Amino acid sequence: MLEDSAVALVTGSSSGIGKAIAQRLARDGYRVVVHGRDEDRTQQIAAEIREAGGSALPVVADLTHSPEVERVVKALHGEWGRADVLVNNAGTAESSGSFETTPAENWRKMLGINLDSAMEMTQQCLPLLRQSPAGSIVQVASNLAIAAIPGLAAYSAAKAGLLGFTRGLAVELGPDRIRVNAVCPGLVATPLTTGRPDFDQHRTLFEQGCALGRIGQPEDIAGAVAFLAGKDASWMTGQALVIDGGSTIAG
Repeated sequence: MLEDSAVALVTGSSSGIGKAIAQRLARDGYRVVVHGRDEDRTQQIAAEIREAGGSALPVVADLTHSPEVERVVKALHGEWGRADVLVNNAGTAESSGSFETTPAENWRKMLGINLDSAMEMTQQCLPLLRQSPAGSIVQVASNLAIAAIPGLAAYSAAKAGLLGFTRGLAVELGPDRIRVNAVCPGLVATPLTTGRPDFDQHRTLFEQGCALGRIGQPEDIAGAVAFLAGKDASWMTGQALVIDGGSTIAG
């Protein structure tokens, strides 16, 4: 059973996949830090978790700025004094067009949001995770860290870097009993994806090349994250679960 006082920090949890992860972990008994950049959405998700009987602390921050990362962890420590699970979910996917014409600042922005923020958040959380009896870090990467499509070279590079980061951390933190794993979602119906003008086209192409014939839902990813975070995965570390309906193998 889950320890009653266990705490999970889920970055980027005010919408989409992160929201589903925060809600799932709260249902599983974790006290959850809900993080986002939009105050109204972040407060709303925390309120929904509390209304459902869970415990949630909303924290608004831009993780591309180091002082903001520190502030999130200080808020967590001040409220609950511990961290058992860190889910590095915050990120974005933006087409940079042809790699040949990709501005260097766009490349750095994509790595900053998807990779650098996970590094800084992990560093800040490590002292607390080391005190946990079963610390766990779960990175939300992408199946585009393994496969690729045109126009997303920077995004693929950032998410592939996240997988390398996962493996390196798993080896380094094993002696501290901290497990580090990742999930690699395929196309998932979130506000970030469904709001794109070309979403219907991408959805059709994805479903045609997907073994299970459908795009994912945020809850599909949340269940896998809950598994990796918990005791059923206590002998798993350094691994990446591809959750994409079979699109990678079918493609």
